[in-house]
Amino acid sequence: MRSVLYTFIAFLLSVTSYAADSEVLSMVSLRKIEGNKLVCIDSYEIRINNRRGDGAAEIFIPYDKKDKLSIESACIEDISGNVVRNLKKNEITQRQVFSNIAFYQDRYVSEFQLRHNTYPYIIKYSYKIVCSDFYSIDSWYPFLEIDQPVKSAQLIVEVPLKYPIKIKEEHISSPQVETTENTVKYTWNTSYAGERLQRYAPFHLLPVSRVIVLPYQFKYGVKGSWESWESFGSWISDLNSNGRKLPLAEKEKVDKLLSGVSDPKEKIRILYSYLQNNRYINVDIGVGGLKSYPAEYVSVNKYGDCKALSNYMVSLLEYAGIKSYYTLIQSGDVIREIDKNFPMQAFNHVIVTVPLDKDTIFLECTSKNIPCGYLGTSNQGRDAFIVDGENSRFVQTPVLQPLDVLCSSVINVPVISGYTTVEMKMNKKGDEYEEMLFLSSQARKDDIEKYLRRRYSGSFEINDFSFGKDNNNRPEITFLLNLKILNICKLYENEIILPPFPQDLPKIESPELRTQPFQLFYPIAYQDTIIYKFNDGRQMEKIPENVSISSRFGNYDLNFDFLENQLTVTKNILIFRGLYSASEDYKDFYAFLSTVRTNENKSIYLKSK
Repeated sequence: MRSVLYTFIAFLLSVTSYAADSEVLSMVSLRKIEGNKLVCIDSYEIRINNRRGDGAAEIFIPYDKKDKLSIESACIEDISGNVVRNLKKNEITQRQVFSNIAFYQDRYVSEFQLRHNTYPYIIKYSYKIVCSDFYSIDSWYPFLEIDQPVKSAQLIVEVPLKYPIKIKEEHISSPQVETTENTVKYTWNTSYAGERLQRYAPFHLLPVSRVIVLPYQFKYGVKGSWESWESFGSWISDLNSNGRKLPLAEKEKVDKLLSGVSDPKEKIRILYSYLQNNRYINVDIGVGGLKSYPAEYVSVNKYGDCKALSNYMVSLLEYAGIKSYYTLIQSGDVIREIDKNFPMQAFNHVIVTVPLDKDTIFLECTSKNIPCGYLGTSNQGRDAFIVDGENSRFVQTPVLQPLDVLCSSVINVPVISGYTTVEMKMNKKGDEYEEMLFLSSQARKDDIEKYLRRRYSGSFEINDFSFGKDNNNRPEITFLLNLKILNICKLYENEIILPPFPQDLPKIESPELRTQPFQLFYPIAYQDTIIYKFNDGRQMEKIPENVSISSRFGNYDLNFDFLENQLTVTKNILIFRGLYSASEDYKDFYAFLSTVRTNENKSIYLKSK
């Protein structure tokens, strides 16, 4: 009877069209406090529906180096429930995980594959991690991948009866609570439909279930508490205590560097430049990626991660008599609001805060070439947490303003048939400055060509290019470009068609397809001048009309001026930062952006006398 039933199910599955390439049939996460240890047991059952879903059969299990990980079981089943293959121990590999900012660089991953060649198939695996030191019981989402559906997800947290915990729930029903003589068990059940994240959609604003469970008191390197943000700051301070000592040779270097300098800002700039000469690399540390290497280590070894270099910078400033603070921040493309009423570890990066009498300078210590005081797009406009023992507190990093991101250009285009040499001078700020800074460090023609092809269509060759950084130590970079382009201008008897050189504006879904909020975390601003030079003495009978658009989403101006055998086109684009809901503001925002894009992409039609 069992085989007949499974054969029938297999037939149904073979003729059914699935929306997902893979889906989680069941995921169960058990978190249990046993003595002074946290035991985590995770079990998964995943169905792979087609070849495109095979990526879900590549399993990655993250863990801390000092935790004990064991793979309890792992196998492949066919759709009838027959075991096709059990995982062998020699098929499991371990490696260290590195990140760009290396906040958690003592994280490791255990990995293996459970692929099969007959679809659909099911993979099952379970693993246990025993943590001797921990500050969190779980920060749980009911999925493995954002776009992968989950039919059944369960989180079970079991703690001793008098073990105080704090819980934060988002978009999920209250748990079932079972109390015995010695324990309290919480069980949450939910499912997840899967989300395809739309462009510029902040995931944290979507109605996705999440459960955060923390112990009020914990030991992680040293004893700590989640009673308040101040107690969290005290824990970080204790964890990194006694790490500010500088070798005598280092102190002598600082004395020499700052000899005769009295202005605090100039001292900060000199020491920051000195720091940037130290090579940045990931290094392994002892306690969960939260404890920094001491300043002496960085001084001697000439490298460190975001924590070590920030701690080192604070030490240099301290020796120079300048008060500064080791500061935690959530770095990245998306600004995530921090719940001030629920202290937790919400950060992935470290910077330095230097408060002065009339200013506050923030230092990003992991870049070798950005100017002093420039935080970049990944750290702007968000809450940062100053670590100062019981006086620890939040501070807001500066928000990028339109002038901070304004990219300007001057483009000279000879209006001739055949091959044309186009000269461009571009001044980059904001995210484009950061991208150009990276490209300038590579300085390879292939990379420049890839960059240009994302922005300009048509056939071109790069004759020459060069970069020039701002001499006043500002976050700007000049990009000079000389291109050879064939038939860029179309000349007829008394009509001329010129290329528009459009800016690369955000590409987003039409309103009828948009289901998620849209957010720009900093403004977009361009100021372009394009000069088309005529050498045949033509006089224009008709040029395009000027365009001016002003809305609550931004402004756009496009102006044409013909004088002395040249047409000068000036463009100003400003799109404000903002958050727009899919149901209300998005339609109007999309209309504004579409109008700007239409004008940007429109060829220029002229009529000569």
